[in-house]
Amino acid sequence: KTQSFQERVRSTLNGSGESPDEAAFKRLEDELLKIMPEAFALAREAARRTLGMRPFDVQLIGGLVLHMGRIAEMKTGEGKTLVASLPLYLNGLTGFGAHLVTVNDYLARRDAMWMGPIYKLLGIDVGVINHEISYLIEWEDPARAEKAIEKNQSVWPDEYRDMELPPERNLDVLAAFKTKLVECTRKEAYKAHVTYGTNNEFG
Repeated sequence: KTQSFQERVRSTLNGSGESPDEAAFKRLEDELLKIMPEAFALAREAARRTLGMRPFDVQLIGGLVLHMGRIAEMKTGEGKTLVASLPLYLNGLTGFGAHLVTVNDYLARRDAMWMGPIYKLLGIDVGVINHEISYLIEWEDPARAEKAIEKNQSVWPDEYRDMELPPERNLDVLAAFKTKLVECTRKEAYKAHVTYGTNNEFG
């Protein structure tokens, strides 16, 4: 499905990978708004399957607010990291890079690894830029992750999918979807669809 979204985005730019001019940018904005409901639903399902977390409706609204370029105030524990994954996925579809700015290198690494399974399942590259080193997010055990994907396995068991919270999570599947940091060049991290870092590291 991600590939289909990317093709729709490219079509608004007449197939060009160049940065859009003002008219093309407006078309791109309009297309992303059309894609957003389905893209958010897809990211929500990916979070359920890989992390055993499903964004609540109010968190989906938070993702919408962020995509619109506005401020969403959330308290500690209300799911900022998960909420941000929704507009990051959507804007990562453009191929121009979606950047998440956090306060320190540790949080950039932690959040990219934590949300990494969502992006990886959806076919989105994730980079991390730290002060002295950069990373890409990869499956810790690619063969195990691919097997879980082929079998359509889920951390949040399907029989509990309509519940607000599952009574249990499949920890074996959670382990299968674990990610790791792989060192790369800063350029490679920048070229990822989604990149995490601090304000000092983004040009």
